Amino acid sequence: MEAFAMESVAAAHAQAAESGKGAQAAEMCRVFTRDAMARVEVTGRTVLAACSEGDTLRANLAVLRRSRNTSRWTRSPCGRRIAGRLLDAERYVV
Repeated sequence: MEAFAMESVAAAHAQAAESGKGAQAAEMCRVFTRDAMARVEVTGRTVLAACSEGDTLRANLAVLRRSRNTSRWTRSPCGRRIAGRLLDAERYVV
């Protein structure tokens, strides 16, 4: 479900970029995708813990850790800008 949602957000971003609202849509896409990947990682840990143990579990968790986004980007400033635009408009805007 998270992969489907991320794909949908990326498609909406592409559509917004074509209409000239790409910068705002890019921020929203970035925040959503980062949060969705965090949810995928938590779910992945749960599934791996249920399916393996010991050295196999440690190896699987190491693979999961390597697959996550390791960028230093934080969502706070971006999220605040998005929230500010929404509050100013008093509705959902892209």
